[in-house]
Amino acid sequence: MKKQKLLFIKSNIIPALNRFLFNRPSPMFVGLFVTRNCNLDCSYCFIKKNSKDPPLNDLKERIDKIKEIGCNMVYFMGGEPTLRKDIVELTRYCNKQNMFVVMDTNGTLLSKELIDKLADAGMNSMVVSLDGINRARQSKKTLSDNPCLIEDLEYASMKKGLFIAVNIVLTGLNTREVIPLLERITGKGIIITTCLVTQPPSKFISYSKNTVFNKKQLKELDLLFDTLIKKKKEGYPIFEPIHCYEHMKEFIRGRYNWRCGAGRHFFSVGLGGEISLCPETKSLGVNIKGIDKNYYQTYKGMFEKRLVECNKSCVENYALCESYYSSHKLRFFLSS
Repeated sequence: MKKQKLLFIKSNIIPALNRFLFNRPSPMFVGLFVTRNCNLDCSYCFIKKNSKDPPLNDLKERIDKIKEIGCNMVYFMGGEPTLRKDIVELTRYCNKQNMFVVMDTNGTLLSKELIDKLADAGMNSMVVSLDGINRARQSKKTLSDNPCLIEDLEYASMKKGLFIAVNIVLTGLNTREVIPLLERITGKGIIITTCLVTQPPSKFISYSKNTVFNKKQLKELDLLFDTLIKKKKEGYPIFEPIHCYEHMKEFIRGRYNWRCGAGRHFFSVGLGGEISLCPETKSLGVNIKGIDKNYYQTYKGMFEKRLVECNKSCVENYALCESYYSSHKLRFFLSS
């Protein structure tokens, strides 16, 4: 895991130099949709399924463009990326360009054999969505549904050297699952990260009942966040800085006090190459084929206008962490 952290830091040197020396933002990472198809149907998912996957060559062209604009980290998104039979080849292509490769996955199709192939091809990290230990109504992403998952993830981390994070999506149904899951993964080379489902930042997304928290659950969330802060101080493998949980506590009370770096520090690329600020927002009407290293200066007004519309209704953990670390340059190294 330490090796992957060093590679992660290395992958961000060029974007950092572009920002500090040339005042030309380069994204820390780009989320690349490789599919929107999935083998699950989670209640909180905003992805429209049954879309045609982009051809491998189209994805390679987008990876070339991501590299060209100064970004060295690509994040495979879905849907479920492991449904693609060429996901190993796609990983190998990124690795040949010295890119840090991350993959989102629900973990249901993982096996030691697939982990071996991905690791050997150059996969650096996997973020595995897991909503608890016990079966739940909101998804089938639990250890009860996939009892071998932790063993496979421990193998990926301890034997193959991947940086493995388990992401638990907090809904109104599973807050009591977080700490038992944290205890289960501790000591296995796995870290935990938490994502709070909030009101959709875009009108085209709708969540089912019991997914978004209500005011009656504030105390329950406070207790969870306070416990996570305590566990973080005790050395448990928790990804988010303490600062992020403090922000979440403010956010659920309607006190908005952070600025998203979408567009400037990261963006997403859809199945057709269209750019959006993040996976949960609509396309900006710009295709990645048409951008260059000065993309941010060219589309800055468009980015900022869209952020005004969506930032106040969102507290995505990856965006919140990025905002924190980009504002406090040395804290990534301190891992506070």
